[in-house]
Amino acid sequence: LMHDYYVIKNLTLKNISKIINCSTGVVIKYLKFHNIQIKNNNSYERKINRTSKQENDVYQFIQSIETNKVSQGNRNILNGKEIDILIPNKNIAFEYNGIYSHLYRKNETTESKIKNKDYHLSKTLLSKNRGINLYQFYSNEWIYEKDKIKEFIKRKLHLNEVLDVKNNYKIIENLTENKNISLSLIFNDIKVSEMQFKKIKNSLMIIKYSVKNDITLKDGFKIIVNYLKNTYNKTIYCKIDRRFGEGYLYTSHGFKIIRIIQPKLLYTDNSYDKLSETKIPNKVNYEIYNCGYLLLKFS
Repeated sequence: LMHDYYVIKNLTLKNISKIINCSTGVVIKYLKFHNIQIKNNNSYERKINRTSKQENDVYQFIQSIETNKVSQGNRNILNGKEIDILIPNKNIAFEYNGIYSHLYRKNETTESKIKNKDYHLSKTLLSKNRGINLYQFYSNEWIYEKDKIKEFIKRKLHLNEVLDVKNNYKIIENLTENKNISLSLIFNDIKVSEMQFKKIKNSLMIIKYSVKNDITLKDGFKIIVNYLKNTYNKTIYCKIDRRFGEGYLYTSHGFKIIRIIQPKLLYTDNSYDKLSETKIPNKVNYEIYNCGYLLLKFS
């Protein structure tokens, strides 16, 4: 009976307990008694496909640019936790986090619905332990910044043309509107990358580093960091959002992780189409945890 219900019919422990009118603990006891292996949480196939249209759009976009196999909804690698989109040959995965479905609900008791402080970060770390680089983004980013996310995906899949600027470049320094300092790397009269930073006492804090769409720069980051170091002779810091990686570009060029910043709450209202680091005034605020940050130092 246990084999028929649990293995053949693929019923959950809870479903079986209801059928034979006992607790799930008793079901587990007799599964073990008959040497039937207990499945990981969330390892059951879904009877209803609840994948959102937006996640399917992301999946179809990746399929259109990636020649390797792309799988969706994998539950075999992370102990039953779902990986939204996986490229097995590259050990790269992407997680589409719908704001509404990933809210922190204090009173939730169902495991698959609990999105507590460590939910998103633990998925990143568990993937890392399995040799997979998992990148996460929110639904509002895909909806309102689609081109930016598409470029990010292409870059992580290593699909951009590699450009070697060698010695044929120049750096232009300007002030931005918010009084940060911008360094533009110019190659053949075209801006191919930009770094923004601000001065904080006797140090510099990198705010943003970006590269022109559709290219990957060889040594471009190294050139700008060396310019920073030689021009200002100050300790350089940067903060990495762990949704987008572990800062390999920085650590491969001499930056060291000096602090791990735990996941923090972000806020949204009942439109669920934007996220804020501070509570939204005059609105009912809903909460969602991010993946935390890494603080890095180059000196």
